[in-house]
Amino acid sequence: MLFFVANVESAKHWYSDLLGETPYFDEEGYVAFRLANVTIGLHPNDEKNASGAGGQVTYWHVSDIQQTSAHFGEQGCHKSRGSIIGVDQIPVCQLIDPFGTLWGLARNLKAFNTWTRIVVAFDGCYKGVT
Repeated sequence: MLFFVANVESAKHWYSDLLGETPYFDEEGYVAFRLANVTIGLHPNDEKNASGAGGQVTYWHVSDIQQTSAHFGEQGCHKSRGSIIGVDQIPVCQLIDPFGTLWGLARNLKAFNTWTRIVVAFDGCYKGVT
């Protein structure tokens, strides 16, 4: 997953706080975090790829959508949509971070065991749990 941002250095610090992780790759012009089996890369925006929401949403499965949404809010995100019950009967919401990136959160108990590290990082309960 690659997010294009106006300022990689500033975004690196913000994403570190949000995720409770330090980057595994940190060079000028590109920073990457590993969260569960997902790489979240930060790249400078340019004339081909602007920052912000662009018609697609990646949803992260979390155990408590209200608590996780509150954690994002404490980090400076604001709600774009929701919380609502999606067409598949799963509670979802969308948030926009200070860099204009759209984050989707979905409560899905069936996926909880698979996504434990993501849930833990976003719920702000424990760090480094795999």
